[in-house]
Amino acid sequence: MLKKMASKEIVVDIEYAPRLPLVSLTPSGEIVEGISLTLTCSSDANPAANYSWFKENNESAQYSRRNFTIPNIGPHHGGLYYCEAHNRRGSHKSAIHFTVVARTTFKIMNFTKLAVIFLLLLILLFVLSLQKRKKKTVVLQAESEEHEENIQVGLDPDYENISALRAFIASQEEAKEKQNNPM
Repeated sequence: MLKKMASKEIVVDIEYAPRLPLVSLTPSGEIVEGISLTLTCSSDANPAANYSWFKENNESAQYSRRNFTIPNIGPHHGGLYYCEAHNRRGSHKSAIHFTVVARTTFKIMNFTKLAVIFLLLLILLFVLSLQKRKKKTVVLQAESEEHEENIQVGLDPDYENISALRAFIASQEEAKEKQNNPM
């Protein structure tokens, strides 16, 4: 007769070096001077990985945890950072690069945009003003030429009456002079 025996459960723990780490920044996007920036590193490993952060051209570890936070970040913090995930079976590194934008640059860019818009508006108003003046000058020149033409041709009856009145007054003055100065 065959006797059945239960087998014992065997747990196999397979160890392996960390996989290539994933690195990220929080917040993402443009990094402006003065904010708090967190660099995060994660990797699958057995046993669990330990993490070290290095900055380019600096051999010593900047930080030895999964998350590396830089409070009140400045332009000098920008550059290339490496995260190393390591355990007793091995290690892997990944890198991330970021640039810190100075707040003054942000303000200057906004001021420059506003100045350009204001300048364009001034130019537009100047051009419109010139066009209006040019149009007015053309109208005044046309009226002036028409007026001169009326005087020269004698078409304006008011000017004809004035000319006649002047001639009459001149003849009256001549008559008085002859009476006062008989020769």
